[in-house]
Parts: sequence; structure tokens; C-alpha cells
Amino acid sequence: MTFYTLEEVGSHNTKESCWIVANNIVYDATAFINRHPGGSYVLLSKAGTDVSKHFAWHSTHAKKLWAKHKIGEIQTVTKYCHC
Repeated sequence: MTFYTLEEVGSHNTKESCWIVANNIVYDATAFINRHPGGSYVLLSKAGTDVSKHFAWHSTHAKKLWAKHKIGEIQTVTKYCHC
């Protein structure tokens, strides 16, 4: 599994490299920009950001279609207390 930071995802905010995050999963939406049913603007306006709240209202079928665009996950940092 490949892990990315939100900062790394944020640098992929163009039509040449369009990544999005939904529920800590990173998707490369570049190849899907012109095929998105809501239009290319929908993806490009959110490129490089967390779209979890928008992703939530998609159908189960639509969410399954995104699976082939998954490229990794957001790296989370766990803080341990050595008290």
C-alpha cells in the first residue's frame, strides 16, 4: 500500500494530475475528468482536496467504480503517550 500526505495530494490539483481524497483513500481522477457524469468542473474544482462529504452521497455503484482509481491512502500519524 502506498501512503500519501494531504500536502502531497494537494499538489495534484490540475487537469494533468488530478487527485482527490475520500474517507482517507487517495484516488487519481485524472483519467476520469472528462467522463465524470457531473462534468469536468466538478472534479477540477475539488482537485487536490478531501471530498469525503461529497463522496458520501454517491451511490454504492458509483463508489465501486472509483475503486479502480485508488492509488493509496492518507498517511496518518499516531501519537503515543509515554507517560
